[in-house]
Amino acid sequence: MMAVELSYEFSYESSVTFRLEQPSEEMNDHMDASLPEETIDDVCIDINFILERSRTIAPSTEYYINRVNGCIKGLNEQTYTSMTITIGPYYTKLRKGIHYKTMEDLKCHYLRSALSGKSKEEVRNIVEKMSSLVKSARQCYAQSTDDDPDQAFLRLMLLDSCFIVEIIFMFYCKEKGKIKENLKDDPFIRDETTHSSIRRDLLLFENQLPFFVLQRFYDLTRAQNENIHNSPSFINMALHFVSYGDIQSELDTSKPPKHLLSL
Repeated sequence: MMAVELSYEFSYESSVTFRLEQPSEEMNDHMDASLPEETIDDVCIDINFILERSRTIAPSTEYYINRVNGCIKGLNEQTYTSMTITIGPYYTKLRKGIHYKTMEDLKCHYLRSALSGKSKEEVRNIVEKMSSLVKSARQCYAQSTDDDPDQAFLRLMLLDSCFIVEIIFMFYCKEKGKIKENLKDDPFIRDETTHSSIRRDLLLFENQLPFFVLQRFYDLTRAQNENIHNSPSFINMALHFVSYGDIQSELDTSKPPKHLLSL
């Protein structure tokens, strides 16, 4: 398509008229015949696809779970990489690896434990209520999560939020000397190395779930548990966890944290 320069001039009647100026000879020297129509059509299709897709993957102004800058991460990748457990959608491929299989199995064990004794209707109600957070949770991530279909993303939220809630609850019970006899053999409770490794991974920059996801799972599964009457709020139990129990007062819960790391 030939490029033209568009200029305008005013008439005495104050109306605007336009004059199209032909490209200079110098410009014409760089213009060849157009490519075949089918080539142009194919590129137009590609461009339209990019424009449509950009509407769905454009970063939300509300996101706050970022990726570590590649240059910074490259200086010391181990500092920013999960050693024991993966949390959230940034590591969905990693969690399928043999290195993380033990912790993925433990996630399933915790979910089974948290939902045991509940009827199918109760379980469905929990899944349904958690599903209402999928859209909001996706918007918290700077990198698009569209590669994970809703079914996979919801399953990830259930497993990961359950794991974190159970870990935080067990840590609080252990610190207060309220741990149940049947939990004393749990790897998180029994093995200090596993304990430290899990805590370290749960505070990694990219290894986060939105806190409102954790709070909702806690409310749906543990908030009514008779064994935690007189315990602090979940937010304060989480603060207890990330502070290694070294806190002097409770947190102001009027403004919930964005994720565990933000505590």
